[in-house]
Amino acid sequence: MSGKEWCYEFFYLKLKKLARTLVSFFVALLLLLQMPSLAWASCYPPSVMAIPLIFADVSGPSRAHFGDRISMRYSWDVEITIYVMQYCESCTYNPWLGYWCMPYFNNYSYSSHGKDTFRYDLEARWYDGNMFYSFNMEDNGTCYVPLTPYDASGWCDVQLLIPSYMPEGNYSILFYWAGSYDVPSDSYFGGTETEYYDTLAATNKTITIYNNAPTLSLQAPSSAYSGQVIRIWATATDPDGDPINSYKWIIDGKDTSSTQTPYIDISWATPGQHSISAQAQDIYGKWSSPANATVTVTANRPPVAVLKIATPAIYAGGTVTTDGTGSYDPDPGDAIAVAMWYYQKPGGNWVGPVTQSVQGSSGLTWTLNPDVSGQWNVKLIVKDSHGTESAPAYASFDVLDVPPPIIDGGGSCYTTPTPRISWTFSQPQSAYQAVIRSSSGNVVYDTGKVISSQNSFNVPPGVLWASGDYRFTVQVRAWNAAGYASGWSAPAGFCVTAFERPRVVEIVNPPPGQTAPTLSGPILIAPGTRAANLPRIQAGSKVGVEVDGIGIDSLVSAVFPYLNRTAVVGSGTPRVTSCIGTNKTWLIEFWTDASKAVVPDGIIVKMQLDGRGADGGAVNFGLPPYADGVAVISDTAYSDWFVVLQGRNTY
Repeated sequence: MSGKEWCYEFFYLKLKKLARTLVSFFVALLLLLQMPSLAWASCYPPSVMAIPLIFADVSGPSRAHFGDRISMRYSWDVEITIYVMQYCESCTYNPWLGYWCMPYFNNYSYSSHGKDTFRYDLEARWYDGNMFYSFNMEDNGTCYVPLTPYDASGWCDVQLLIPSYMPEGNYSILFYWAGSYDVPSDSYFGGTETEYYDTLAATNKTITIYNNAPTLSLQAPSSAYSGQVIRIWATATDPDGDPINSYKWIIDGKDTSSTQTPYIDISWATPGQHSISAQAQDIYGKWSSPANATVTVTANRPPVAVLKIATPAIYAGGTVTTDGTGSYDPDPGDAIAVAMWYYQKPGGNWVGPVTQSVQGSSGLTWTLNPDVSGQWNVKLIVKDSHGTESAPAYASFDVLDVPPPIIDGGGSCYTTPTPRISWTFSQPQSAYQAVIRSSSGNVVYDTGKVISSQNSFNVPPGVLWASGDYRFTVQVRAWNAAGYASGWSAPAGFCVTAFERPRVVEIVNPPPGQTAPTLSGPILIAPGTRAANLPRIQAGSKVGVEVDGIGIDSLVSAVFPYLNRTAVVGSGTPRVTSCIGTNKTWLIEFWTDASKAVVPDGIIVKMQLDGRGADGGAVNFGLPPYADGVAVISDTAYSDWFVVLQGRNTY
């Protein structure tokens, strides 16, 4: 088309690839219809590709142990020059050849005109030449990052935890840094563009990761007896300070067990040499070298029990000491550790054991208190320090009944109605019981069990008279301090011929303040009664007195003296008022002179009785000494008299 000038004006649209293709198609169609062949070029917005980042140095330890936290410093340099890649297309159209485009790239460098924002993340990896081990850092630490518009350099301190899952060996530690950069507004690109990119830089530091094995030693006795339980100790130390996790034990070449305790208890039944091997493992699974020991086991001979009892016979409740101090162990260096005691009552089964620990001779004696008469048996078995038992040793002793008391003064005839019975007991006494029987065998009096250490008692008043007899037997048994009773003593006979229980049964016209007694309510004059407590009577008043007699056939005389006089005894008295067997009661009546001039107040009337016993002997009873008297004068019977005058008229 000569004479015409074609002018092409292109503008750049940020269109996607499909849109660009459609535009190109319509342009090509237009050109095909109207235009000659042409060529053009189009470029797309540049893309930020990378920031050169150089790790300058990594410093830190060259060796580390599992579980260590190591501190490392890495330093870096960066050039803040952004490398940009721009995608372009060079296109040609010929109506005859058609439309085609050739891509090409423009590379630019761009230096920042403002303050740049630099963000970073750091990752560390371990590499042993075969595989990577990735993990997070314990602490990104403190970084010095002085970024400038054009270049920057800095350093960071970090902490790394050495993981336990990594094998020992030499490792390279690689730091990977991924960053991003904001591209500010620039007229070169015709507007503000923000592009994100990744960049990778790395350097390495070689570190040797190690774990030293524990060391182990054994403490074991060099010898033992068969059946003896011994304890073998393992002492483990770890040069890295790692805790010990477990112990493995190999006994006589056989892997027996793994324990968390540093010892094992073991015994062998078979004599000979026995081997022990042990290993210790730290918490990271590394085993020590084996530690070895040998124990020579010899046959263990049982100990020998020897038993003695020094006392062949004792009374029930006594104490028996059994002696096993002669027991011994025939093996040198061995000793008796335990004593086991058994006992057997007469006709019974074995009881026991009573177990005692033995230290020297302590524990080889034992006491018991037998409570049944007859032959008792004792058995002793001892054990040595290995637990081996001896054959039993036996001993026996006899237990006798507690010996009965022996009554003192058997065959005596007492002139008191309350005789004192005494006896002799061979052991310390804790209680007694006495029984008195009449000549016919009837029980007259039984004390029952009396808790007392005294070996005597007085018969109470009245009990012998009420028996109707004057001849008696008494038996006593006693309890020793251990509480075991003796048998009954042999019967001891005794007799009684005595007056007892004098009592006032009648006072005619008693003085004021004095209660009148009766037969059923007499005034008893007890032994030792003083004058102040005697009944009071008026001078000249009649008084009736009763008295009991044990073993007395007759009351020969009754005299009541006062001052230098004697009272008048009433006719017909003394007379018997009651009789039980050989025992009688007499009533005696008397009165004094009635004149106060003769018998002033306060005079004591006494009593003297004489009788004949059933055995023909004389029996005397006096008040005193039995008591101060029988009565005390108070006032006169004349006080109750009055005069009656009678007369007659003679006129």
